[in-house]
Amino acid sequence: AVKPVDFGVTGIFLRTPAVQEEGEVEVTIMRGLLQVVPTFRFLFTLPCDYEFLYCPSLGSTFVPDVEALRVNPPSTSDCLSKFCLDLTNLPSPDIVDWSPRSGSTKGNYTMS
Repeated sequence: AVKPVDFGVTGIFLRTPAVQEEGEVEVTIMRGLLQVVPTFRFLFTLPCDYEFLYCPSLGSTFVPDVEALRVNPPSTSDCLSKFCLDLTNLPSPDIVDWSPRSGSTKGNYTMS
C-alpha cells in the first residue's frame, strides 16, 4: 500500500506537450533525488476548439465566451455550449463618455 505523502503543496499541475494528437505520458514526482510517489500514467486529450470549430458550428453568430473559459476552464475535452455566446443575445453597447466633448473637428464639423 502507498502511504500518503505531504508535498507541502495543494496541487500538482501538469503541462502537456503541444502536439496535435492525444497521448499518454509517464509521470514521476521527485523531491531532490527521492521519488515521493509511485510513477503513474497520465492521459492527455486535445481541448475543444471553441474558436474555429465548435462555437461557429452552433451558428454564424456564436463566438467563444473568453471570460467563462478563463475563469472556469473546462475540465474535459468535451465541447460545451455554455462556453459559447450568441452575439444576437448581447445588448447593444451604450456610449457613456467621449472626448473632446465640444470644439472643432477635422472637416469643419462642430461637436457639442
